[in-house]
Amino acid sequence: MIFARQARFEAREKLFHSSLDASANIQVATALNNKTTGTCSKTGLPTFFVDQSQQRGSTFGARFINAFKEVFEKGYENVIAIGNDCPDLNTEDLRFAQKSLEQNQQVLGPSCDGGVYLIGLKRSQFEAGILDKIHWMTNRVFEQLKETISGPVKVLKRKFDLDGPFTKRALKIAGKGLFHLWQIILQLFDSYQTTFKQESILGLLVFTPTLRGPPSRI
Repeated sequence: MIFARQARFEAREKLFHSSLDASANIQVATALNNKTTGTCSKTGLPTFFVDQSQQRGSTFGARFINAFKEVFEKGYENVIAIGNDCPDLNTEDLRFAQKSLEQNQQVLGPSCDGGVYLIGLKRSQFEAGILDKIHWMTNRVFEQLKETISGPVKVLKRKFDLDGPFTKRALKIAGKGLFHLWQIILQLFDSYQTTFKQESILGLLVFTPTLRGPPSRI
């Protein structure tokens, strides 16, 4: 399950960099959606893109829980939920999550800001109401999920997500992984065949002294 917004709505709610105009910002959001759906399609797993037109609820938590519920109601025993803002997510992550769930293990993919980029749950865990107890949109989401889920939990490699301007957030998180981040973003733009110049992207990713270290809580 991809829980995300259509590109134009994503770009309206999230500015990826202050120097991007509206059109380029939409292109970034489109590239992220395309990258995510493409990664899912390569696994061969059934995929549901739950965008803003299908999400029900007045809060993020309510909308996310309802999306889980609707997929389980389709008859699935396991659901892997991801967003569209983790460009480093790959097919191996999704296949590992699938295999873990089949072995009766829940799965979490922690993001560098304390949230998660992937949640894999069995129906029994969802019906226990564990998602109701989480303080969504905070830096405690991963720890709360890990503490709340009963039974074994497989934890994937920590990854960054693009929740906001990547010079202020993702670069600080990426630390020594800056070049890898730059490569991924170039691939996103290339995949969409955007006219936004690579030199401009490199300019967005200038490594300044204030962004060298990862957050102290990581």
